[in-house]
Amino acid sequence: MGNEGKKYLRRTRDRGGFSLVEISIGMACAAIIGLAAFSIQYATINLFQKNSWINSNHESARKVMDRLEKEIQSSISIPALVGTNRDVLDSTGPAPGIAFLRQSGPLRQVSANAAAGSTVIQLDSNGPAPAVGQRLLIPAYEIEGDIISVTGNSVTLASPLPLDIKITSGALNRNIIAVLTDVISYVVVGSQLREYQNAASNNFNLIAQNMTEPNPFGLPFNVAPNATPAPSP
Repeated sequence: MGNEGKKYLRRTRDRGGFSLVEISIGMACAAIIGLAAFSIQYATINLFQKNSWINSNHESARKVMDRLEKEIQSSISIPALVGTNRDVLDSTGPAPGIAFLRQSGPLRQVSANAAAGSTVIQLDSNGPAPAVGQRLLIPAYEIEGDIISVTGNSVTLASPLPLDIKITSGALNRNIIAVLTDVISYVVVGSQLREYQNAASNNFNLIAQNMTEPNPFGLPFNVAPNATPAPSP
């Protein structure tokens, strides 16, 4: 073999493959880089999901606050703080719930005289029939009463009347206005914000979930001594 052939063989032997140690080091570096890339991608996905969850919760909270603001502005009573079982609290908060009265249907009229001590009030038929769990207001006599029984347009109140209600005085007939109201309560129970629309029922509408604050409601003054929402059923 000539000198040129020997030089070629020597050059090919000098350019031999990677050693086992070199291959191991390369594989370890590739694994480390791959693990780091996976960790970064996983953290990015988690951060995106977390931000989406936070943004969704913020949007839900904004909608709930807008709804509550409109509800309270349209109510016909001063709101009162309530507990998880919707009993009125003698407190300015914080509390798990808030309750108020919302007018139900058109104004009604008392259609028959009612004596002091009686619990039965007869209303006209101008509007939907009354329902158990509603509250009846007779502003002219400063009467508020929880309805515990209904027969047609005749309602039975939980407490007796403190004075006579007269729609007739001699030959004159008087228009005695009555207002049927629903007792609306928003209460945090567990991690749920619930809306109750009847004081005599445990049925509720689910407004929001994953509530982190168990006592989100407060008032600037205590209205418990004159609170209008009815006690829990």
